[in-house]
Amino acid sequence: MKTTMKFNLITFFFATLCQMALAAGGDYDTRPRRVLDLRGIWKFELGDNMEWRQPDFDDSDWGKMFVPASWEDEGFPGYDGFAWYRRSFETPMFEDQSSILLDLGYIDDCSTVYLNGRQLGTTGSFPPYFQTGYNQHVVYRVPIEYFRKSGLNVLAVRVFDTHLAGGIVAGTIGIFEEPTPFPFVLNLAGLWAFHPGDNPLWADPEFQPADWDSLIVPGRWEDQGYGDLQDFAWYR
Repeated sequence: MKTTMKFNLITFFFATLCQMALAAGGDYDTRPRRVLDLRGIWKFELGDNMEWRQPDFDDSDWGKMFVPASWEDEGFPGYDGFAWYRRSFETPMFEDQSSILLDLGYIDDCSTVYLNGRQLGTTGSFPPYFQTGYNQHVVYRVPIEYFRKSGLNVLAVRVFDTHLAGGIVAGTIGIFEEPTPFPFVLNLAGLWAFHPGDNPLWADPEFQPADWDSLIVPGRWEDQGYGDLQDFAWYR
């Protein structure tokens, strides 16, 4: 009986807090707010070289491309194949406890996006197992740790197109803040340690995941370099 009463009191207390929070936040605007407009001129180069994702790569001799637009409409009619985009920018001012979103609209056919050399995500699949992702909205949550505290950040976008329009073709291109209406006690979004496989020892609080990868949470592991993983995996 005492246990039931205690559970009911906790439930009532939690429900009351939720109602108070909803009432207080009823007029709170949680729509994403653009903090950096990335529409305009980007660096652009035909071909494919994974070194081009690195922030310190010298792209001074690259051409220029307006974004968003198909590269066919910007001087490369009929081109099908690989190309890369790069854009440098200073870190915007972000509010505390807001989620940071990178919105690149729609990229035809498939793409992988990097910020300062770190992969944010992939749409579609590149050859030899090509699959188009032209109709996927390319938007990623970005951990604050991925941005530089000083100096320029570098966005790099690898694109492959098979026919018709190619490139960063449409959308609201920019970096956005998504405010939260309620303060977090502990915000668990961000970088988590990740490892494919299954081992009960990984649940031990004393275990040290020294050789584990880092993945963005929330986010699909398929978009972060594990597109072929169809098995167990652990996060910590």
